Amino acid sequence: MPPAVHWDGDDDIVDQHSRTFGDREWRFRFGKVPKKARALLAFLAAQMGQPVSRERLADLLWPYQGSEQARHSLRNCLLELRKTLGRGTDTHLIADFANCSVTDAAIDLEDFERLSRSPNQCELQRAAELYRGELLADFDINSEPFQEWLAAERDRTLAVVCDTLHRLSALQDAAGAHDAAIQSGRRLVALDPLSEFGQRALMRAYARAGRRGEALRQYKSCAETLKRELGVAPDVETQLLADEISRSSGAREHNLTGAASEGQDHITRIMGRTHRPSVASRPGVVLQPQARQNRAGPVCCRPSRWPSPLCVI
Repeated sequence: MPPAVHWDGDDDIVDQHSRTFGDREWRFRFGKVPKKARALLAFLAAQMGQPVSRERLADLLWPYQGSEQARHSLRNCLLELRKTLGRGTDTHLIADFANCSVTDAAIDLEDFERLSRSPNQCELQRAAELYRGELLADFDINSEPFQEWLAAERDRTLAVVCDTLHRLSALQDAAGAHDAAIQSGRRLVALDPLSEFGQRALMRAYARAGRRGEALRQYKSCAETLKRELGVAPDVETQLLADEISRSSGAREHNLTGAASEGQDHITRIMGRTHRPSVASRPGVVLQPQARQNRAGPVCCRPSRWPSPLCVI
């Protein structure tokens, strides 16, 4: 079994569990090697097996050194990694005269991106589970080029997981799993509270679950967050969605109130006839047969339906 490279932001970049390939384990602890060695392995693993030139790696990790000194630092860094990873490392950490790469490794970043492109609900759920936090959270080194690459990768993977959660929420709604859709929407908003893309997804999830009051409260929270952080109001699409939910909620309450009122009037008419003093008790009054009165049928109230789920891909 190949070594497993994880990106959950803790002190491990390679799986600590007993994952074996051939007859041995490959375990790697961040704390046992310098930060530059960690950064080198992280960058190579993120290339999904594609080789990277030594020149580029030297410029990325040692930008403030001369060319020859930077290449020397890279050689030392590779030696440090081989020493830490142990026997058999050359099978997976490939370094020839011109290029370096990590091959035949199970990299959860690669699994995350592959699963996030799937139209399948279960695979999207698995992709969302793989994203456990910011890529290499709280990790930094003294290299502006590396930090720029890492910041771009963090933004990119955040955008991927947000898109994944949005599509997952829509699929869960369509399947009638409204609670699961709400959970996906909440996580989406927690990851990027300033994104109205996510705010609308959560509002829709609440509304389709029949929780229109919570949908409108979410809109209020969205408006307050945007006002506080950016000094702007929600965009037109978000406002229209809130208006639609509000009208739907108002129409439903009106229908229920009207039905209840009509039913009460009908009961009152019946009760009025029932509780009037009987004419048989009045002296000198002879009962005459009365024509049967038609009675209104039962009152039916059907709640308004939310439009069919939207799936934005």
